[in-house]
Amino acid sequence: MSQSGRDAGEASTSTAHLHVENANRSVWLLKVPNFVAKKWRAECERASKADTEECVELGKVRIAHSSAQAPGISLDLAASGLHNLPQAFDLREQTDNFTPTLVFADLQGRLSAEGRVKRKFDLVMKSSGDLDVLDPAYRQINRDRSAKAAAKTRTMQVLSEAPDTQMRLGAVQRVSFGNKESTRKRFEKGQFERRARMEKDDLENLLFRLFERQSRWNFIQLQKETDQPAVWLKEVLLEVAMLNKRGPNANLWELKKEYRAAGGNHDVHMADA
Repeated sequence: MSQSGRDAGEASTSTAHLHVENANRSVWLLKVPNFVAKKWRAECERASKADTEECVELGKVRIAHSSAQAPGISLDLAASGLHNLPQAFDLREQTDNFTPTLVFADLQGRLSAEGRVKRKFDLVMKSSGDLDVLDPAYRQINRDRSAKAAAKTRTMQVLSEAPDTQMRLGAVQRVSFGNKESTRKRFEKGQFERRARMEKDDLENLLFRLFERQSRWNFIQLQKETDQPAVWLKEVLLEVAMLNKRGPNANLWELKKEYRAAGGNHDVHMADA
C-alpha cells in the first residue's frame, strides 16, 4: 500500500482509548422507581449547570448486620435534602437470572470501564413487620398518579362528512381471502384493529386501581378492563403482581406483597421500572 493510501485510511478511522484501571471494581446496580429517578436526574443536572466540583449526595446506603439473619440493606434519602420524596427504602436483591454486566462511563470524551456488576437490587418502600408503613410523601405521590390516570386524555371529533365508502370497501377487499361477507362483518366489528399500548406508568396506575376494586383477577378480565395487547399487559403485570399457580385461587393474579395497601387504606405501592 502506498503512503497516501495509508494516510487516507488513518484519516477515515477514528480511535479512542478505553481506560480499564477500574474494570475489576465491584459495582452494585440499583433499579429505582421513576419518581426517584426524576428527582435524582434533576439534581445532577442542576449541579452540572452550577459548574461545581462538589459531589452530589443523593442518599446514604445503610447495612444493618444481624447474627440471626442476612444483613438488611436500606437507602436513606433524608440527608439528600430532596423534598416531596419518601425518606426510607429497602434494597431487595435480585438473585434469579443474574447476567454478568460491565459498567462504562464517558466523561468529557474519556471512555472508561468503571467496574463489574456483582449485585443487583430493586428499590422498594421500607416495610415494618407484616404491613407496609406508607410514607406521607409516598401517599401523596400515589394520589397524584391515580388522579392523572383517571383524567380523560382522549377527545372526540365529529366528522362533517361521511368517510369515503370506496376507501373502506377497498380496505375490506385487501384483507379478504375467503368469504367477503364474513370478512366485512369482522372488519366492521373491529377485529382487525390493533390495541394501542398505554404508557407504562399509566398502565401501572390503571392496574393498581383495578386491584383496589377487586383483589384478584384472571388475565382475560384484566385484558378486557385495560384493552391492552396481551404481551405488553403481561410484561407490566409481572412487575407488580403474581399469578397463583395452585390452590383455591389458581390462575388468578393478585398484587405482590410489597405493593398491597397498608391496613384498610386504599393507597398502594407502585414501582416504576
